[in-house]
Amino acid sequence: MTKERIEKAVEIINYAINNQISVKEASVKCGYADTYVKNIKAIIYEKYDNGSLDDELFSLFDEAYKKYQDGS
Repeated sequence: MTKERIEKAVEIINYAINNQISVKEASVKCGYADTYVKNIKAIIYEKYDNGSLDDELFSLFDEAYKKYQDGS
């Protein structure tokens, strides 16, 4: 899992928030598969749980995703 992939997922989440659309729709509009954020989320939580992802990268994604969920 690269920092760039996490940052891209965060960009997609922010795009969804700003445009009041789903992350699936935002992913497609940004040129990715509609499951991009879902897949990244699964990998992030798995890697964080087993200790192979640092707190900073986890928080970067987690905070954006929680903000999206709160607005949905």
